[in-house]
Amino acid sequence: MSLQDYWYIACESRELKTKPLSRTLFDRHIVLYRDEAGKPAALLDRCAHRNMALSLGKVVDGCLECPYHGWQYNREGRCVRIPSLHPSEAIPKRARTIAYSVREMADLVWVALEEPIAPFPSYPEEWAYGRPDMRSTLACVYDWPVDAGRAVEDEVSGQRPAQRHGLAARIRHHCVPVEAQDSLFLRGRGVGSEVRLWG
Repeated sequence: MSLQDYWYIACESRELKTKPLSRTLFDRHIVLYRDEAGKPAALLDRCAHRNMALSLGKVVDGCLECPYHGWQYNREGRCVRIPSLHPSEAIPKRARTIAYSVREMADLVWVALEEPIAPFPSYPEEWAYGRPDMRSTLACVYDWPVDAGRAVEDEVSGQRPAQRHGLAARIRHHCVPVEAQDSLFLRGRGVGSEVRLWG
């Protein structure tokens, strides 16, 4: 069991519009985008051809197009178009990138990097983010120069080791609105890891 075996919030629904969105979870660069039906998709942010970041590309007919040579990937990570191929030539089966499980719920986009060992979190619909009849509060997204596990440990500790060890001066705060008062976003980085937690 590892921390990667769970669902994580990659972004708020409102952040994911028509352009691809880059995120890093546990040192994995992923790209999020909406397909032709408006559903979110998540792929490894790397073209199988020349390793170009797909997040720099654009969405074309529900597929993500690489900005370098125009290879297009569907939500399953399979390359469905290579402009340089003659129409009679088949696209190689190895022309693909990794696709991740993705869900949208409570106005948040969730990603699972591995097969989750726990069921998808269940939240009542009345918790939907952005409802005008609900009281909102601010929680911060922290960029911590430490391992994700250490960041979580600090967050649940009453002794605030980040303050004691001088890390606080290197923490950047980015506040975002979140629905429930006890909710928070936490992104810890270091030893190559980054994670967002909510709950």
